Amino acid sequence: MDRRVKAGWYKVKQLSECFFTLLWVRALLFTGRFERVRSHIARHETNGPPELWQQRMVAWGIPKMARFVPGATCLTQAMAGQYMLARRGCETILRLSIDGTQGDDLRPHAWLMSGHVIVLGGKSDMYHAHRQLIDFKVRG
Repeated sequence: MDRRVKAGWYKVKQLSECFFTLLWVRALLFTGRFERVRSHIARHETNGPPELWQQRMVAWGIPKMARFVPGATCLTQAMAGQYMLARRGCETILRLSIDGTQGDDLRPHAWLMSGHVIVLGGKSDMYHAHRQLIDFKVRG
């Protein structure tokens, strides 16, 4: 099989995993089962941070497929990305924060972090304008 064809099938496989993971997380969050998603994520054994290619796979596929899942907010995307990486044995942090520049108008946001690297959630300038509320870690 041609290398380009293999690469194409790999992308289709990754995008379908992103889509169905987003759909599953969104359905559970819609029904108020945040803790159920957290328990599914936390039960995976991890053995270190994700490699760069794993971070890129999630950072590329999750936002691309989130357009097709109604209500796939930053929390849905971060949890789906954390679940996908936890299944591969990767340590990550789901960080919830609020925008510190909005005064009394609280705007929560979710980030998926690998160490100090932002995998999902936005750019670093946006991240630095936020105040951290809580971290949900996946560690082995």
